[in-house]
Amino acid sequence: MPDVAPLLPVRNFRVFFGRREIGFCSAEGLVSEAVPDADATGLMDRWGPLVLRRALGTDRVLFEWRDRAAAGRRYPRDVVLDQYDAPGGRCVNTFVFERAWPVRWSGPVFDAASAGIALEELELAYERLIWMEKPGSRPSQVSKPRSRGRDARKA
Repeated sequence: MPDVAPLLPVRNFRVFFGRREIGFCSAEGLVSEAVPDADATGLMDRWGPLVLRRALGTDRVLFEWRDRAAAGRRYPRDVVLDQYDAPGGRCVNTFVFERAWPVRWSGPVFDAASAGIALEELELAYERLIWMEKPGSRPSQVSKPRSRGRDARKA
């Protein structure tokens, strides 16, 4: 009788921007696909986008990172998503979005007739998606922002 792997929940995950953990309520867009290249002679790889959502608070770090990218200063960084088997459990999968940068930020829909929570959304483009062989591990060489100035440390 073959071993049956346990089904993994999708609600137990943590997201890191470099070494900084930022809490999100959802993450979607783990996509790797081949698409025709510009001259239709072959295929090229395409990744993402990664869409992250969280409750809107007073922390402007995601908006400010997108604002800097819109001004031509991307400051790409590795974004890591760790998946866990249970709350406080062991890490079972690690996905690394190499050299990610924000391409879209959106704020909440305000609706006086709703009792929902205000959410902000950040969409990231990235150069490559890596599914780490060892859960909880990180690539040996972490992408670092090109500039060491004040802006590079914010997000």
